[in-house]
Amino acid sequence: KGLQEVQLDPVIAALIGQTSSIQVFYKKSYIPSSNVSLSRSFRKSSVSLSYNQGVSPGNGVYLTSRSRNAGIFGGYTGIRKWDFSGGFAYSQLVGLGFIQGSYSTWTGGGGVAYRLSNLFSMSGRVDSRRAALTTSGFQRDSVRLSFGVTVSPGEMPVSLW
Repeated sequence: KGLQEVQLDPVIAALIGQTSSIQVFYKKSYIPSSNVSLSRSFRKSSVSLSYNQGVSPGNGVYLTSRSRNAGIFGGYTGIRKWDFSGGFAYSQLVGLGFIQGSYSTWTGGGGVAYRLSNLFSMSGRVDSRRAALTTSGFQRDSVRLSFGVTVSPGEMPVSLW
């Protein structure tokens, strides 16, 4: 349930001096909800796959939306004092109201950490993201590099993903 702006017939618009009006709309949608996750841990590595879909309250532009998310992530700690990790993810919102189109993001990245001592690790990551709106042709790409020192007691570096 909501409000939407509609264009008036040109004859009516000429009579009342307005080109548009507001009308109430009602739309009923049935969206199956699902969540699937698979993960496997090995002695020095791990991998996980995930997929979910359902209804989302939206993101401020697309109000109530159908949401789809998928990802694959992995990590490896088989080299002494080193940890490697990375993954890819996809997310999409499709508006269920009067706004047609979708907002989607693709994200991918990876990182490495090196254990300096029992308490400190150095870490670095590179991540890339693409965001797109199908209604306007908007597309934005970004890359983020991050480096730092992590405090974490334990024998292995902190996993980065």
